[in-house]
Amino acid sequence: MAVLLRGRAAFPAVLGFALGALIAPAAAVAEDGLSVGFSHRTRFEGLHNQFRPGLGSSDHGVVLRTRLAAEYARGAFRLGGEILDARAYDLAPRSSANGNLIDAFEPLTAYVGWDGAVPGDQTLSLRLGRLAPTLGAGRLLGRNGYRNTPNAFTGALATLTRGERRLELFALSPQQRLPNDFEAVRDNEWDLDEEHAGVRVLGAYLTTRSDADDQLEAYGFVLRERDDGLATRNRRLQTLGGRWLRAPAPGAWDGELEAALQWGQVRATAAAEDGAVLDARAEFFHGALGVTGEGAWTPRVAALLDYASGDDDPTDQRWGRFDALFGPVRGDLGPTSLFTHVLRGNFLSPALRLEAKPTVTLTAQATLRAVWLDAPRDAQIGSGVRDPAGESGDDVGTQLDARLVWRPAPRWTLDGGIALFKHGRFMRQAPNASGQGDPAYGYFSVTYRHPQRRF
Repeated sequence: MAVLLRGRAAFPAVLGFALGALIAPAAAVAEDGLSVGFSHRTRFEGLHNQFRPGLGSSDHGVVLRTRLAAEYARGAFRLGGEILDARAYDLAPRSSANGNLIDAFEPLTAYVGWDGAVPGDQTLSLRLGRLAPTLGAGRLLGRNGYRNTPNAFTGALATLTRGERRLELFALSPQQRLPNDFEAVRDNEWDLDEEHAGVRVLGAYLTTRSDADDQLEAYGFVLRERDDGLATRNRRLQTLGGRWLRAPAPGAWDGELEAALQWGQVRATAAAEDGAVLDARAEFFHGALGVTGEGAWTPRVAALLDYASGDDDPTDQRWGRFDALFGPVRGDLGPTSLFTHVLRGNFLSPALRLEAKPTVTLTAQATLRAVWLDAPRDAQIGSGVRDPAGESGDDVGTQLDARLVWRPAPRWTLDGGIALFKHGRFMRQAPNASGQGDPAYGYFSVTYRHPQRRF
């Protein structure tokens, strides 16, 4: 650790003992006053056999993330924010690192709010400003945990709660992380992120419970996009979906189903002069069925199935690839950061997951996953590998990822894991395949979190 305290790394490492974890924007604060929390995470990670075309044969880095969050409450009034400092050092010369890994000293959130009772035995929470919310499981809009830089937005979020029912209404524009060129990113240069006013996502998310105490969710998202100084595909998409969840419990079966239908229009390319507009229609599905034992280690076995449609024919006037909007994938599909092999688009993937808790402070998880393309002529989203002729088949390969999390003390978390990917025919034979062999990824992180304190 002493190595990290030399040179430019000293600033974020020291800052880590004064910065902290996010205070949930919609959480009610019971007492007036100022509450503050902080955290720091140092992660070492490396990738052998790069699977993305055009990059080096390997990748690695020392990744630091520090956070400070504060909220002041007086009556129903709230004023809060969070400072994020995300940096990386010792990157490979031809790394895949970008703004998803590095965002130096950024005011990630900054909001004013109001929490209070309203007629009808309901409570209302309002937030306006820079926000980093998670809706439902976060598969379409959520705050990233493993990735070094969380998704953040500028806009408004209103949460109306009555008993077990919660309705969230939102109108948000994503923040564009800056700088966005490789040399500035790898030098950890500072630039204030900008709200991309040309992209707006708005909608509603309803959460309630069934008579069997299962969680039920229904949602709708509307995405509107225009160039506005940044080349886009002018997406005009509507997404309608729902989710059912029965949480794991010892000695019981659990399950989850989530599905969404997406339709609208997208431009054929991001070029401003491209006048071709494609009709879009796409689908997404996630399913899980598991059972948890009652004995020692409380083992859980779960079967998973993930699917997101791809674009079958790149020459027609239709667009079939599902757009995952602003959703993280770590919990479902494996590590991200320098790895990020499987993303929620153009794939079909069954998996088997094993979980165990050997002690109160130790948890383990391993997932074996097969991955196929839904549309062989479309790209494999995580790598950008593509065969427009569809002659390389649809077998992307098999992924094994495992992690071990140990919390030796209330404020400390040690997290380590691996991800191994055995490439199938598509990743070996597609015209722009990297040709580097089967990738192997590993990481180890240490996280310190100071509990929230009130002043």
